[in-house]
Amino acid sequence: QNSLLASTPIKHQTSSINTPLSFVQASASPLLSTNAPSTHPKASIDTHTPHFLVTELSSNLSALPNSEYNQKRESSNKTMLSSKIASAFGRSSSMLQRTAAPAVGAVRNLNIHEYLSMELMNAHQIATPAGHVASTPDEAEHIFQNVLNKPGEPLKDAVIKAQVLSGGRGLGTFKNGFKGGVHMVTKPGQAKEYAASMLGEELVTKQAPNGIVCNKVFLMERMYMRREMYLSILMDRASQGPLMVGSPVGGTSIEDVAHSNPEVIFTEPIDITKGIQQDQCERMATNLGLEAGSVSHERAITLMKNLYGMFVGSDCTQVEVNPLA
Repeated sequence: QNSLLASTPIKHQTSSINTPLSFVQASASPLLSTNAPSTHPKASIDTHTPHFLVTELSSNLSALPNSEYNQKRESSNKTMLSSKIASAFGRSSSMLQRTAAPAVGAVRNLNIHEYLSMELMNAHQIATPAGHVASTPDEAEHIFQNVLNKPGEPLKDAVIKAQVLSGGRGLGTFKNGFKGGVHMVTKPGQAKEYAASMLGEELVTKQAPNGIVCNKVFLMERMYMRREMYLSILMDRASQGPLMVGSPVGGTSIEDVAHSNPEVIFTEPIDITKGIQQDQCERMATNLGLEAGSVSHERAITLMKNLYGMFVGSDCTQVEVNPLA
């Protein structure tokens, strides 16, 4: 289950809004707008100032630290004064040189890890494997031997996963030379060994070529999967709303699947005013390769509805389950 979270505030060119928790992948951005007043200071602008100039100043000044704000405001006021003087003398204000402010898109400042996203899923009746997070090698070993396993009982395998905000962790390499951010733990001592090679080290992946420090590892019960599928819901620019994406091929990078076998990627645009519909869930479950009318098909439909409930309720930009089994 590979899920990433990101949160507010979301800043726009002319205004700012604060939203609750947001669940997300770096590649997706919401298309939101608001007429609410900005929480940032703005220059005092005369009502006759053209709207495009107001917008320009607002977006530019709202991004500045307070120390720079007053200097920029003074400069901007001089520009407006010159513009009005030129107008009073019958000259076009367009003759005056202006520097356009850069566009300010959506900014999300919070990302949370896989183990936290699983807690969020459980709260929305979405089943996930049992798991526990560790910050030290000794803690990882304790979880494997005494939490996921019980003394005196046959030893069960576990999976240890580096908690870094990147996809493709399993195929990544740590800068210390240790290969893979996901490993199987099958015997005592392995959890401590693997955690020692991961914690405090930088994991390099396709999505994070410069490396990201691993500060926690997540130990999960091993699941024996008959099939691995893919399911996500994300904010889509093209449809200007939520988009459900699914594939019968999961457990690996969905970007690679889309490149090599685009015919196995299925999408369902969702009308956010109506919510996810029964027929959309039925089609997607069938496209995932589940037989209509089967228990698995019905469970998949329920999962999609719960996933969408979490997507909306938590103000997500993307929810991803990979692999779905």
